[in-house]
Amino acid sequence: MGNNHATKISLLGDMPAFVRADISLQARVVCDAGCDLAGTMVRVIDGGDAIVGEAELLYTSDGQDTITDVFTVKAPMNAGEYTWRAVYPAQECEGIRHDASETPFSFSVRPHSLSLSVWGIPFPVARGGKFPICVSASCTAGCSLANLPFTICGDRGEEVFAGRLGADIKEGTASTYWAALELNAPDDEALHKWTYRCALPESDHPHTARTAPVSFRTDAPPEHTLEIKIVDGYENRPLEDANVMVGFYKAQTDARGIARICVPGGTQELRVSKENYVPHNALFSIDRDQTIEVGLLFQPML
Repeated sequence: MGNNHATKISLLGDMPAFVRADISLQARVVCDAGCDLAGTMVRVIDGGDAIVGEAELLYTSDGQDTITDVFTVKAPMNAGEYTWRAVYPAQECEGIRHDASETPFSFSVRPHSLSLSVWGIPFPVARGGKFPICVSASCTAGCSLANLPFTICGDRGEEVFAGRLGADIKEGTASTYWAALELNAPDDEALHKWTYRCALPESDHPHTARTAPVSFRTDAPPEHTLEIKIVDGYENRPLEDANVMVGFYKAQTDARGIARICVPGGTQELRVSKENYVPHNALFSIDRDQTIEVGLLFQPML
């Protein structure tokens, strides 16, 4: 025993306070006699004294200590506080017995979170008709959410749609699953705030999820097409990229200064704006398809 060499193990880098799936570790072991311990093993022991990972000491960094590459071990499945140990077991190296050493490390496991998104809803939505919507969900730890059930509930919490996310990850994302669908709009003219929620995935790891709002406004369905031409009030030249809004319906002018909008009949407010021009607002009655020309007065911003 007197010829044994003492060792000291430590972990490199800062241990994250919270983990969700994998724990990345890198260990360093120092022999008090300066031995090169490459080829010997380091273990990770959990709170129940089970071996949950191990890594080989690969190289000497400065002639004094030997380190592993970065390696990962699986985090516990249940949320909570944990203390594990990085252990250098007693073992022989170069014919010399090296004593064991260990260092504890603590961390917290948090549930995986689901991030929900809603997009693609037109504005406004024609009352009593159908409207498109896209929904998606992703897990902070990248868990599969393929075919995950979801629901959309109405203003009073009643279920208006039930479906499942797609089986494939959305192109251009790392772990987002999505679905495109059509919903039936209420037969009124009002602002609505529905709710999108997903079921929690069946997984070894706990998950939490918040809801996402599905907000939209219903209006009378379009009946007439307006062709609105916006020109410079002094030079009479067409103005491109002017913002045109009739009621809740909006568009931008093209290179010819023209915007086409389908709108409901009745009295509507026309609002036109463009940078460096005086905005134009006017009320007018719509009972047929019409062509309207509006001249904006140039007023540079100082």
